[in-house]
Amino acid sequence: MTTATTTTTAAAHPEEIECFRQPNGGFSPNKRYEYTYSTRRSLEYIPVLCRQDFRHFTTKPFIYAGEWLRSEQRGFGDGGDYCEVFLGDDANGGVAREHTVSWDYDGTMCWREC
Repeated sequence: MTTATTTTTAAAHPEEIECFRQPNGGFSPNKRYEYTYSTRRSLEYIPVLCRQDFRHFTTKPFIYAGEWLRSEQRGFGDGGDYCEVFLGDDANGGVAREHTVSWDYDGTMCWREC
C-alpha cells in the first residue's frame, strides 16, 4: 500500500528511485520496457506541470517486460482487466514469445524504457 505525503526530498530516502506510472509520451512500438511497483508516493509541486501531482518511488527491482506490442482491455471499470502485451526473450534458448503484464488495481505499477 502506498501513502500520500507532502513534499519529501530524495535525500530523506536514499534507498529509493523514482519510477513513473506511464512512460514519457506513452508506450511506443519497437521500444523495450521494464516495470516495478511503487512503494511510496509523494504529493509535490511539479514545475513542468505547473501544479501539484504525485511522484512515485520504489525500493523494488525492475522486471524486464520486453518489446512493447500493444495494449489490451477486457471489460470496463472495476470488472475490467487492462494489460500491456510484450514480445520477450525466453531464457531457454532465446526464442521470442508474447506475454502480458496486467495493470494492478491499486495503481502502483510503474514503467521505464530500457
